[in-house]
Amino acid sequence: MWALAVALSFSGCGRNNDESGPDSLLNPSTGSSSSGSLSSEEEGVAFEASLSYASFAYIDIGDESEDKLIRNVKQTLTVADTDEKLQIEAVLDALKSVPDDLSGAETFVSDAFTVNSMKFSGSSLVIDLSSDGLDELGMYDEEFFIYQVTDSILNTFPDLEAVRFTV
Repeated sequence: MWALAVALSFSGCGRNNDESGPDSLLNPSTGSSSSGSLSSEEEGVAFEASLSYASFAYIDIGDESEDKLIRNVKQTLTVADTDEKLQIEAVLDALKSVPDDLSGAETFVSDAFTVNSMKFSGSSLVIDLSSDGLDELGMYDEEFFIYQVTDSILNTFPDLEAVRFTV
């Protein structure tokens, strides 16, 4: 059975209780332009994300003395407004590619992982993934997807305490 089928919790930092409320439902789009992304002519709200990527040395070379993740890669992202929903979507979208100036990093966040919805539950974020196509992914794909997303969200949004995944 696929590892994400069980809801997973990761402890970290916390979430700001804003107008979203503890039980608001987020429906992120899989497209990069319809979820609050802006054209170059539009103004928006910039925020600093702290992204995490898989370590090439750990995965491909097998050097277990290396950390699994290259952490705290700072990137300024811009969204339409201060809505945390849009900011989380922007983080997920940014994780789909490794910055050009970051050597030794890989990403396991791809369109193979389709987010059905996200829901805040207290200080936790629950991300529900579609099961379509997940059977074809390997163990590292699942594991490092979870590592990257969880670490990036918890380090970018310091009021969140946990990220859970359901399929």
